[in-house]
Amino acid sequence: EDFMWFQLCMVRSEAPMTPIQNFSGSLTEPYTISHLQRYLNKYPAKHYNRDGRDPLTYIIVLFLSLQFKTALQYLLYSHSTQQYRADAIHMAISLIHYRVLLNPALQLEHHDPHPAAAIGEMDGGDHLWKPIAIYSKEVFGPMDPVVALEYAAYAAHAAGLSQSEEDHASGGLRPSASAADQHAYGRKIQSQLFSALLQDRGAVEQLVGKSGVAGTDSSLARFIPSEDNRRLVLVGTGDMCKAEARYEEAMALYKHAGEIAGALSIINQQLADHLSRSTQTHATVERIRTLRGEGMALREAAYSVRDGTPSSGGLALQQESETLEYLVLVTDILVAKESGSIGEVLRLLRQLKFLPLDHVRVQACVASTQQLPPPLQKLLPSLVQVAAITLSTGLQAAQRKDTGGIPGQGPSLEVENLKEQLSALTEFVAHVPMPEGVLHHMAALAPVGWVPNQGH
Repeated sequence: EDFMWFQLCMVRSEAPMTPIQNFSGSLTEPYTISHLQRYLNKYPAKHYNRDGRDPLTYIIVLFLSLQFKTALQYLLYSHSTQQYRADAIHMAISLIHYRVLLNPALQLEHHDPHPAAAIGEMDGGDHLWKPIAIYSKEVFGPMDPVVALEYAAYAAHAAGLSQSEEDHASGGLRPSASAADQHAYGRKIQSQLFSALLQDRGAVEQLVGKSGVAGTDSSLARFIPSEDNRRLVLVGTGDMCKAEARYEEAMALYKHAGEIAGALSIINQQLADHLSRSTQTHATVERIRTLRGEGMALREAAYSVRDGTPSSGGLALQQESETLEYLVLVTDILVAKESGSIGEVLRLLRQLKFLPLDHVRVQACVASTQQLPPPLQKLLPSLVQVAAITLSTGLQAAQRKDTGGIPGQGPSLEVENLKEQLSALTEFVAHVPMPEGVLHHMAALAPVGWVPNQGH
């Protein structure tokens, strides 16, 4: 340290207006910080850390000679400084916050000539913001998302500023990043980092709060003041969770974003999945009941605040609400089927606008199947089978009653109606793609001469 202080005493901050004469009377170049840095960098890091006993000596040398970036990199990546990783993170945050690393006087054209083994390659500003992001996620993410969000914000800020560092590193071969470019890049990284934190179960409640996306006193609002931008982050994260089948997290994100249509789409998808199962266990029935209740509660809440929350209205909400209504109807149909109530099943089936039980509606229903939402498309084969079995069972019962009637009398009106409904259903199936099992089942029940459409 004494050596360093003696050296620093000789350093001049800038070149003097007139040449300097030494004791011999000849002119000499002024001793600047660059000269000191070049001299110090002649020696590798291990020169200052003999036997690995004092790794901070090299850090002191670097800091006193204003080589902050190299010092941070050494603290972050050297094997001898593993116990100082957290210190390096906070030093980096401080130096980035006060824009020390962007000082042109500190942007050197040379670095430690022996960095490969102990430090690693420089990569612009990335080597600073990425460790901060990792620290945010791994140290605080699971247990304290609020603190993790703050570190993530620092990392995003560092990422934006790194654009200036990369432009300097290019040697002026490309235009310098504008303030708008830096801000845009920082916002992009911020969205990615915030999204990663919001995906953790329970994090959205702590970061967004009970007021949802409209709340201005939440942790998320502190770093994303715009309500629209907060909604974009929440909905985008919800979409990612949904794509990964993390439905509970996606539901929470959609709800807090006020995106009721997105939440209903998950409920509708899960309802269809459970209703389409061939075996209905007690757990499945309970889950269907829970999903149905959640969906109806969401729908009622959405329509009560639709005018006040733009994202909760619109065509998407209307479509998902209609799909939910049909799924509730399908649930009732399956319950009635299990109870053996043929009349109730047929009454409910007639409320399905896409399934015909008379010839007049066949063509319209065939056309409507092209626009059915995926949950209803998934259930259509099952509904056709339920309708066919119910009609066939009802027809057999009605025919048995006829055989006990007056001899010579023709079929009853009930028998004729059931035959007509079964005939309309088989005509519908002949024009709609169906699984082979449904086609074979229908062929056994259909009127004589009916042949399934070969294209299906």
